[in-house]
Amino acid sequence: MKPWKKIFIVLIIGAAAVLCLYGAMYAFVFHMASQRSCDAFNIDNIELHAQVDIPDIEDSDCNYDGVRTMKQAWFLLDKGSMNMDHYISRNKFLPFTDTSNVGFSDFLNLDSGIIGADFSKSELYYTKGSAKRLSGILESWKTLLDKRSGKLWVAIYYNDK
Repeated sequence: MKPWKKIFIVLIIGAAAVLCLYGAMYAFVFHMASQRSCDAFNIDNIELHAQVDIPDIEDSDCNYDGVRTMKQAWFLLDKGSMNMDHYISRNKFLPFTDTSNVGFSDFLNLDSGIIGADFSKSELYYTKGSAKRLSGILESWKTLLDKRSGKLWVAIYYNDK
């Protein structure tokens, strides 16, 4: 066999291997993103859908409501392993100043002291948004961060009805 044929065969096999690896990674990420339960890939799924990084945590809870097609979760962030100001800036949190920005009832186990807080003096931050996913579903999310306690609440709405 001529040397150029060997090189061509090696290149074809290499390209096929790269395509298979890319396809497997794409399928894995799509599988992870399509999970709605609070079991498998929960933090990764929330990071993908709510577009917020979830660093090391100390505690968490999660609930998926199939009737409302909504995932609710809260996380107690490990404040000792992170800089909260950098985290707020990097994840584009905005200062929470009034109740019209974020509805409290959508957050799982929200601390009762937050609801009646003086927002002008609070250290609450939020994000919200919406995006059309690969599946064509328009979904929205909102997050609430209490800088003092390190608690992060997340609500994701899967609008597939």
